[in-house]
Amino acid sequence: MKKITRYKGVGGLSLSLVPLASSMLFGVSTFLPAAVNAEEGEWDMGGFVENATYYRRSRGMSKFRNTAQLEAHKDYGKTGFFDSFSVDGTFRASYDGVYDLNDDEFGKNAGSPITLEQIGVPAGTLGPGAPAIPPAQVPHGGGLGATTNPGTAGLPPGNTFGFDLATNPNEGLDVLGEHLHSTDGGVAFGVPVRPCDVDSRGCIKGYLNNSTNDLRYSEFNNRWDFIRELYAGGDIDFDNGRQLNITFGKQQVIWGRTDLFRVLDVINPVDYSRNNIYDELEDIRIPLWMLTTEYRMGATDTLEDANLQLVWVVDKFRPSNIGQGGTPNAILDAGSFFRGMNNCWENGCTVANFAGGGVATDFGPGQIGIRKAVLPEHS
Repeated sequence: MKKITRYKGVGGLSLSLVPLASSMLFGVSTFLPAAVNAEEGEWDMGGFVENATYYRRSRGMSKFRNTAQLEAHKDYGKTGFFDSFSVDGTFRASYDGVYDLNDDEFGKNAGSPITLEQIGVPAGTLGPGAPAIPPAQVPHGGGLGATTNPGTAGLPPGNTFGFDLATNPNEGLDVLGEHLHSTDGGVAFGVPVRPCDVDSRGCIKGYLNNSTNDLRYSEFNNRWDFIRELYAGGDIDFDNGRQLNITFGKQQVIWGRTDLFRVLDVINPVDYSRNNIYDELEDIRIPLWMLTTEYRMGATDTLEDANLQLVWVVDKFRPSNIGQGGTPNAILDAGSFFRGMNNCWENGCTVANFAGGGVATDFGPGQIGIRKAVLPEHS
């Protein structure tokens, strides 16, 4: 286990302009003055104010994140049965203006009417005597079995396929994966992309159902995420040189260290919606309330350093945030897949190239999709 240390600025301004393959990052950071070598019993304070602005070639502004962070540390020295005792806190507030400044792509006006690919099939593919289905771009709600087109390709009138466009209209949608690749003969469907207070379709209760304000001010929620860390801990020294550390509070616990991916570092969930995998892990891990004890044995005959750590997470279960469908950072578009599939279950949907491997097909509510997310109560 390694505690996080952030190097605090002592005043100043930094500016960066970084061109990327498909985006542009413009960032400004101002570091607040920090107390250096604070005396025992005094608060060591530091922090920063930062703006990060991202642009994508095809979609314009994708992030206008303004962040203020305050960090505090206080050593109390020998306290009670602790030989050393300290309190640490990190508090963060963010406002992402992209949902106001580019709401045609990521806010209340995002999405549009869509069409789904249909590569077509030869005669007889859908059954004896069924006609050939030609290639076409089929509107959401207009596929095989649509209630507006009963009897298509031999399906009898009154079939159970199709859905009501009054409750699931062809507006505010993207085609799944369209910003990453073309459908190209594969399967795809529409994904509602507006915040859940504007369009509730596909918003899974208790998971990926953020309103506009939830997206603008991501730390201010019922989990008090503006408290990045707040913990108290102390060390007990033994005569044999070994040491016991006990820490309780909202914290990050890191097991192992690798670049770009996590192997053992899996105790804290991660908020990929902040900037996918491109922010430092210490900034996107989601701290949890927990009790940690670490017995530090030092060097042994076979190991340079031997420690035994026990972690008790007392917090309510928290999944990693993979990014809601319609937000700039939905990692691998998984959040869009979940939202689109929940909309398929709740309201029905049109699926590209489904029947016979080439015909856009309408499904009614409760036929395909994700019904709900069942999350554990506690970690």
